Amino acid sequence: LRVSDGFIKENNGYREMHLGNRSLLEVNPPGVEVKAVSQGEMPKPNYQRRAIRDLHEGESARLVGTVVQIFDPRFYEGCPVCGRKLENGCREHGNVSSTMVPILNFYLDDGTGNIPIVIFRDLVSKTLNVAPDVVAQFRTTPESFASVKQDFLGRQLMLGGKVQKNILFD
Repeated sequence: LRVSDGFIKENNGYREMHLGNRSLLEVNPPGVEVKAVSQGEMPKPNYQRRAIRDLHEGESARLVGTVVQIFDPRFYEGCPVCGRKLENGCREHGNVSSTMVPILNFYLDDGTGNIPIVIFRDLVSKTLNVAPDVVAQFRTTPESFASVKQDFLGRQLMLGGKVQKNILFD
């Protein structure tokens, strides 16, 4: 790729490339030959363990706590490639057939406070410790979630992620 009019920004110790409305991406530009391509993986963020009461918006953190409330999973029509919500097609992949993407909301308490947690896509089945096809069944038979919900309540979890403030619930 050849990138024009992009810029680099620091985000939690990593560099990100940002493109605006004047940016250009040129795929396989003429006269450019790539000699070697790194197969390395992107390093995983180093989440620091934090107490819920000490969290600040925008930071990455690792929390350890107990699930004290869980809500039935919801689903939305998403892109099968990137998982983004479809609105007249995918903004990145154009017209694609949709797939149902799960969202799970629950509250985690660490003794210093509680916080709503929202997880998407394949993390739902991993977090609930059930197969993806079982999660898909929750959409058509919500009553099948009752036993999974009961097993999940009271579970101790260690989670890492980025803190975002929900204005409605502070």
